[in-house]
Amino acid sequence: MKIDKNTEVTTKIQSISLNNFKVANITKEQRQFLNNEKFAFEFNIRAKSELTTKEFTVYSTISIFSNDSKTLYLGEIETTGVFELQNLDEITEKHHGMPNAVIAMFIGILLSTTRGMLLIKSQGTLIDGALIPMINTSAFFPTSTPEKCK
Repeated sequence: MKIDKNTEVTTKIQSISLNNFKVANITKEQRQFLNNEKFAFEFNIRAKSELTTKEFTVYSTISIFSNDSKTLYLGEIETTGVFELQNLDEITEKHHGMPNAVIAMFIGILLSTTRGMLLIKSQGTLIDGALIPMINTSAFFPTSTPEKCK
């Protein structure tokens, strides 16, 4: 991936791991209001870089709810992606932080993998069929912030 005409991102996936998966225990009364075709998701994404090891780590926690009003919590999945960024120091120095485009790329990789993990782990549970939607990962960055994350 090129950030600009002079900066190539040299990266590889170090690891992607499932840290936690849980399905809520709900009552029979609550279960009758479930619509297994309509789920809502809440995303908590965090990231950090480590210059000494040239690693960029993305943490995601995705909570699953019964509907858009998020009245009934159904479960969650937590994953971590560790990416080696061989020219991390060059990128952060040149761009005064990590460019949002690079962070968005790593978030996209982690969310795509998490989507597959959720499909497999949720089979036969009350969140079977909860499919994390395709997301434009740049939506995780407020439009009023600079194009870099420090």
